[in-house]
Amino acid sequence: MALSVRKRGAKTAEDGKIDVPQGSADVKEVVVKSSASADDKPDLVFWTLVAIALFFFIYDYGVPKATQLAHKKVIDQQLEGIATTIEEQRKSLAQQYESLSAQMNEKLGLIAKTEETEAPGGDSNVAELQQVVANLQEKMGEIKEQEFDQDAFCEDCAGIFKKGAYKCSEFRDTLMNRCGHSKKVASEAVMKLDPDNCMKRHESDSDHAKFCEYCIGNFVGGALRTSCRKRRDYFINKYGNSLELATEAVMALDPANCIM
Repeated sequence: MALSVRKRGAKTAEDGKIDVPQGSADVKEVVVKSSASADDKPDLVFWTLVAIALFFFIYDYGVPKATQLAHKKVIDQQLEGIATTIEEQRKSLAQQYESLSAQMNEKLGLIAKTEETEAPGGDSNVAELQQVVANLQEKMGEIKEQEFDQDAFCEDCAGIFKKGAYKCSEFRDTLMNRCGHSKKVASEAVMKLDPDNCMKRHESDSDHAKFCEYCIGNFVGGALRTSCRKRRDYFINKYGNSLELATEAVMALDPANCIM
């Protein structure tokens, strides 16, 4: 007499049917193996999704609203503080840039005047003035490289805010409406608080070997031309990004020039 054992996951009674002689020592092994089949993998995915959904359900409905509001208030305060600091830094940089620009224009005027009035072969200080202008231009370039790139901000990404319930753009808009900060300052504040989630990545090609470090890219809406590597390093130093994220962000900003 044979004992029929049906495999787990079989659609019909005949699918996966195994006849094992009654009393056989293989019966136990067959039952154990069938219960640990590959069909368990979908179950694992299912229960993982259930756990994630349960987590957010508990937060939204299990955590008191007062606690949620307190959490949001802390984030709002953090963002407001960051935005205020950014605004002060931007004003300072703008003043420095204006001052350097005025000095450069003054030196350029002196160069032009000297070249007009100088006798041929005279002892000129034009070369010295030109070096001063070059130094001023370099400093102005360094300030320009600190300009926030609005294109790097990920509008639809969900950040750490309220456990992912808010998009990065929603917190930015709240900061703009409540505190009156500009879109650029508010975007930078949100991205600075959560750069790992609120900065765009180049998702279609994550092969960092194709990143062109020394290629010249266009950033800040075309207002800044600098090497892809320098822009990547700026993101790392400014926002504390990992090398991987900063690379992918630059690749996303200018794929035409920063991807080989």
